[in-house]
Amino acid sequence: MSVTLFQAMSAPPRAEGVDFCRAHPLDLRLDGAVLVTGATGFVGGGILFSLLSRAEELGLTKIVLMVRRRAGKTVEERLQKLKENSMFDGLRETFDQLVVGLEGDVSQQNFGWKEHEKSWPHQERLKAVLHCAGDVRFQQPMQQAAVSLVSATLQVQQLASQWRSKRFLFVSTAFVHAVPPSSTEALEEKLVELRDFDAMELYRDAMSHGSWAKTAMRELGFPNTYTFAKAIAEHLVIRACEADELDVRIVRPSIVGPSWAFPYTGWAGDKPSTIVGAGALLARRGVRVFRDGFDHPCPVVPVDMVADLTVRALCGASNAEPGFELGFMSKLLRASSNATVFYYANSILNVFPIHFLDAVRICLERIFSMFGQKLSKEFSTVVRVLVSCRSLPMDYHPFSSPSTPWRFKSCLRLAEEWDLFEYVLICGRAAYAFALNPLQGPERGYAKEFSEIRICSKETAMTDALLAFVHPEASIFYSIAAFVVRLGLSWISLTVTVDGTSLSSITSLDAPLVLCPQHRSVLDFVIIGLMCSQLQPLLPLHLPHVAADAEFSNLPVLGWALSGLGAFFVRRGGGAVQPDPALRAKVGRVFQSGRPLEVFLEGLRSRGRRQLRLRTGLLKALRDISQRTVALVPLAMSYELLPEDESLYKEMCGLPRDPLRTLDLLFWVVRGLKDELPPVGEAFMRSSSCQAVLRECERWPLLLQAATLTPLRRRLPRPWAKWLVEGPDDSGPQEKQQSLDELATALCAHLTAAEQAAQNCIDALRKNGIVEVTEEHLVQETKPLLSPLVPSAVSRHLGAFFVLNSIADTKFIAQYVDGRPAAQITSQRYKALGQQPMYRLWELFQRKLSVPLTVRDLMPERPMPDLPKPAEGLEEILAAVLPQEGRVRMDADARLRAGTGHGLADIWRLRTRLLERFPDAVVRPETEEEVQALLNAAMSYNHGVGFGIIPVGMEPDSMELSTLGGWIATRASGMKRARYGNIEDMVLEVRLITPGGAIWQRHGDPKAQAETAIGRASTNIGLPAMVLGSEGCLGVITSAVVRVRPLPQVVEYQSVVFPDWDRGASWMREVARMPAGLRPASCRLMDQNQLQLAQALKQGSEEISAWQSLRNSLKDAFLHWKGISLEDAAAVTLVFEGHRAEVNLQKKEISKLVSMAGGLWGGASAGSAGYTLTFAIAYLRDFGLDYRILSESLETMVPWSTIHEVWPAVKMAVQREHRQLRLPGKPFMSCRMTQLYDEGGVLYMYLAICTTGLEAQSALAAFESLEHAARCAILNAGGCLSHHHGVGKLRASLLPETQSLVLTQALRNFKMALDPSNVLAARNGTWCTTALEGSDSQSLASDAHESED
Repeated sequence: MSVTLFQAMSAPPRAEGVDFCRAHPLDLRLDGAVLVTGATGFVGGGILFSLLSRAEELGLTKIVLMVRRRAGKTVEERLQKLKENSMFDGLRETFDQLVVGLEGDVSQQNFGWKEHEKSWPHQERLKAVLHCAGDVRFQQPMQQAAVSLVSATLQVQQLASQWRSKRFLFVSTAFVHAVPPSSTEALEEKLVELRDFDAMELYRDAMSHGSWAKTAMRELGFPNTYTFAKAIAEHLVIRACEADELDVRIVRPSIVGPSWAFPYTGWAGDKPSTIVGAGALLARRGVRVFRDGFDHPCPVVPVDMVADLTVRALCGASNAEPGFELGFMSKLLRASSNATVFYYANSILNVFPIHFLDAVRICLERIFSMFGQKLSKEFSTVVRVLVSCRSLPMDYHPFSSPSTPWRFKSCLRLAEEWDLFEYVLICGRAAYAFALNPLQGPERGYAKEFSEIRICSKETAMTDALLAFVHPEASIFYSIAAFVVRLGLSWISLTVTVDGTSLSSITSLDAPLVLCPQHRSVLDFVIIGLMCSQLQPLLPLHLPHVAADAEFSNLPVLGWALSGLGAFFVRRGGGAVQPDPALRAKVGRVFQSGRPLEVFLEGLRSRGRRQLRLRTGLLKALRDISQRTVALVPLAMSYELLPEDESLYKEMCGLPRDPLRTLDLLFWVVRGLKDELPPVGEAFMRSSSCQAVLRECERWPLLLQAATLTPLRRRLPRPWAKWLVEGPDDSGPQEKQQSLDELATALCAHLTAAEQAAQNCIDALRKNGIVEVTEEHLVQETKPLLSPLVPSAVSRHLGAFFVLNSIADTKFIAQYVDGRPAAQITSQRYKALGQQPMYRLWELFQRKLSVPLTVRDLMPERPMPDLPKPAEGLEEILAAVLPQEGRVRMDADARLRAGTGHGLADIWRLRTRLLERFPDAVVRPETEEEVQALLNAAMSYNHGVGFGIIPVGMEPDSMELSTLGGWIATRASGMKRARYGNIEDMVLEVRLITPGGAIWQRHGDPKAQAETAIGRASTNIGLPAMVLGSEGCLGVITSAVVRVRPLPQVVEYQSVVFPDWDRGASWMREVARMPAGLRPASCRLMDQNQLQLAQALKQGSEEISAWQSLRNSLKDAFLHWKGISLEDAAAVTLVFEGHRAEVNLQKKEISKLVSMAGGLWGGASAGSAGYTLTFAIAYLRDFGLDYRILSESLETMVPWSTIHEVWPAVKMAVQREHRQLRLPGKPFMSCRMTQLYDEGGVLYMYLAICTTGLEAQSALAAFESLEHAARCAILNAGGCLSHHHGVGKLRASLLPETQSLVLTQALRNFKMALDPSNVLAARNGTWCTTALEGSDSQSLASDAHESED
């Protein structure tokens, strides 16, 4: 690789696409119609673009494309797909005006037409026929090559003559010459000599048995049937055209490469071909060696130059001979320059591994077929593609590395702005794009890919060793050091990338280099050193001498190693009083060595990534001792997550920095060997991106680093801006960016609050008589606040404290990964879900719902409507009760959040902006007195009319979104009820504030309640029993006494697989018969749909590889051998908790039941994944809403006597209702048994439907109709209305079927006594208006707009 490649990376912008064509007119006319074959191919696509972009200049009246049916697509569909290709951006209107299709297959006799002689189907006169269709495979059988390359060409020529075309143009190849010319000559533009062989006789023989044609091919020296058939076709076409008096042109391109200027720079078609295919195969390790001669050039021509010269020939431009050739010289270096070496390397590295892999594929397919299974389709496809490519290196050999170079006489002239090295990069970038995604070529704007040079990434130890020890100019000591460094960086998964375009300026420097990077981490000098060492063969960069802190010199072993690598140690701050002569002497010795210097101008690492004032003592010493100009090279480094972020965070908090110790390095090495180090991310010289769950010590540096950027910093208060960036002010006009303004406003609010928090600490100290506040004292007082910025407030009388959200937003998204749609979770909040793309999850949705889903077909975001103003006078009344700022909120965000639950109806209305229910205000009382005052104010508002108070008592989708008060109000239950009980088993006491006053039992004083608890008392009806399930209608729960248990010493997961749901349910019945102390903390049975969903989610934590695919296939074969199919199987996830002996005993007893029932152990990872599925369900529901998929859960308690009847009844009822509503696809339903009782089990069911095509309100009504049908089926089959979700409003219409009217009226009278004005107007459960109206299904729809629970 040449240094000039770096300069080519930053090549100046130039015209491309239509602009290039207009800037380079052809000055020719055609004035008529043209017929083109092969326009959907690579060369044909370039020609079509040239014709369209020059249509007005050429006088084109119509462009007819002969296109065949393919893959079940009609001609019209293929033309539409062709038009939608990004290459035709800006030309689609011209495309619609000129381009029409003509169905025909050039490889079929008479093009596959039924009419023997078909007339020209258009009024516009046909002026020219261009034939560029053909099979470009080199090793076709002789007869097939004759049909596709000779017969097809002659047939198109005959059609041109029949339709009275003026001209016929045939795209051949420059390699119709069998061998290159002698070293001093160039190939002429004339027909190839066939010696004594007649072209027609050769063609006839090739169409029959082909033996004589093969003999002729060998004698004439042709390397393959492709070039041989093209040579024959040229002879026969010229004969036929001369006989028909048809003007003929032949275009002979050499190896066709990516475009130089149009359709856009680097366009390479829709699939890799020629030189791009070779590069893509090398990049994907499909083959490992290609040969391209070092001593002669490889003839490559850009496709757009082929297209332009073809259009010239089509319009009548001609050279002296009837044909002309295209080709120019590009040196594309390959590994094997010696022919013998290449032959053996190709056999060992390319052919043998592919043959071996194909043999493995065949064996596995036969083994799998014995068990009635199929081998992974993806694995089989990859192997077959590799088999088809195994001969490509040898096929390319005659063209890329002949004994003498290919030289052609040609009329081709390169563009004025032509740059050989830029085109080499274009070819490489195109190959890289296809290596990343073989189904999609490089798009517009991709040309910056190679500007980022990968220096280091996570590789195997063997790869790291090869990269370190094969360096051409490194000593053994440097190689060992490089290997150790690469190994260490791989432990923390650090990827190092360099902006190659910015390095081009270094190539032209003729002066000693002084590297001046930012100082963010102890890894800085490691990364810079590795970069210089890796790029040394290309750039004048040697391993630099690093000015390291003297503290490193005191470290045993490490200090010696750094010194051996060229580091010299300086004392920071030593020149503040007077120049340090020792420093001058060290700099002088280093400067004389000729190696670059590495200087950290910021001195100490900038705490929290602030930008500190530069320390220039070392540069001054260099200036004093140098006798020539030196070049300062600034390096902007950025890596968001650092290994020592925690230590930096401690420094920010004012805590003393831990000294450097070799022992810490040893501990770090041990953790690396155990693979316990967290991934760091990416180190990049200019920018980086990282998706990770951040700790407090990682969020702070990231936030402050963002605040140092000028556009944001200018919007901050001046003292904070000066603190973030020390040095001169860079005041200037502010950019008008709304997003930055909003971010700065929010940040300023945090900073202001931080200042006040720190000032309050200082004032408190001074009130206690402290006159001078020291940093240590302030840190001591503010430790409970966790304020990392407070120590800086001492010197500036300014402190800061603010709290960021503990976790980033978590959700599922869909995207294309390697050309396939996949779901992926956006954070690492759930380790079991991992970060890998979940292809199977997306496929599962489509398969189970029986609807096509498109990744980009997201439900559009709609603007939030304006909310009505709050009631008049309400704000003043609430402010009188809660005068503190921020305790009363009437903004739209607060009102919507408080008025929206997490049930499907509320979330869907919020997403579709069908807002019907929201409060006027949101209050946050902090004491019982404030709650009581709010209730009194509510009763007296508006002369006694009052206003309603709705306590927030949502139905929780998961543990993360629920509260203790919500659990009590809904009479909730948990996943580990078997060990810890339901909420009624935990609550001992509760306090309730009602409009009539406080209700309590056993303890009147809340303080006494907090200090003592009575486990049981026989005094009237227990208050907890009255409050449990009240759903916010009786009062506000302000406190409760609950039982707590110690954290378990042991938590273990496990799973069991059963052939079907019924056998799994029978096994669960046996577990329920066990004594309570022997049952697992959680025992949950999943049906086949839940199991498949869990397996699809588990894919996110698995590395996608051929080995993993084979492993999964073998696992499926084993299950099939055991009589278990994943299409019918059910699985149980188990969680064991407690002491070690307790857990061991539980596992032992459970194992006995598993053996008796014939189940199979599924492993701990499967158990953990199944358990995590519970938390992911809420996110999956929201993910489905993006694609108009509505889903919700239903739960019920069912006696053991009817446990097998409920779920089939529910499925039948939902399917029947779904058919009656004529909804798209089919409903996706799944079920799991979540909790076990002596009397029965709990069924937790999920229902999902696709509502594409329905309006938002209709979609919700349809789902609620299905949900109502499911609940009716549950009740009719013997289940209860709700086990732990409560009644709310959606179930209230069915409540009369589960309790007597007398009880309902008694409960209503009870509420009337506590809340006569109905201030607590949640209207849930018994107190919902539909609870007394019977079970009419229409009542459910009338209240469908209300929130659930």
